[in-house]
Amino acid sequence: MDRHRGGGTDPALIKQDWITLRHIMWNYVGLVRTKRRLKRAITDLRHLWREVEDFYKNAKLNRGLIELRNGIQTGLVVARAAQRNSTSRGCHYRKD
Repeated sequence: MDRHRGGGTDPALIKQDWITLRHIMWNYVGLVRTKRRLKRAITDLRHLWREVEDFYKNAKLNRGLIELRNGIQTGLVVARAAQRNSTSRGCHYRKD
């Protein structure tokens, strides 16, 4: 993804990546979790992470980009923890 616009970041692309992150987390790491959904979440989050990380290294940093990078990193931590935890507690539960 090309996030450049006049040497800066394109807010529309940053916004779309946030939407992608939210959808991944809601659909695959939300209330109902399965091994398959969590595996898919981690795969998709890693892909998004690589794209943003490659861009992050060469971009003029701003709050939106830093927050996106941190959000993706947090999503990966949560998804990996959920994958390791096969017990159901609180409002989250595993179907498998």
